[in-house]
Amino acid sequence: MVVSVASPPSSAAVASPPSSAAVVSPVTEPSKSSLPQLSGTFYRSPAPGEPPIVKVGDKVKFRCCVSLSQ
Repeated sequence: MVVSVASPPSSAAVASPPSSAAVVSPVTEPSKSSLPQLSGTFYRSPAPGEPPIVKVGDKVKFRCCVSLSQ
């Protein structure tokens, strides 16, 4: 497994909520490309000034800790 870091979406990529006049079709199956909207803090290292737990390109094993989140 190789770790990769994606950049956050730009403001142009974020869709605005539909207006009251918009027609919304029902979604029967979630898209495989959609990601859940999670909020929180992502930590690459265990403490300030410490090296990152893993770096981009590092090989990691199954169930290996790659970050801390809060």
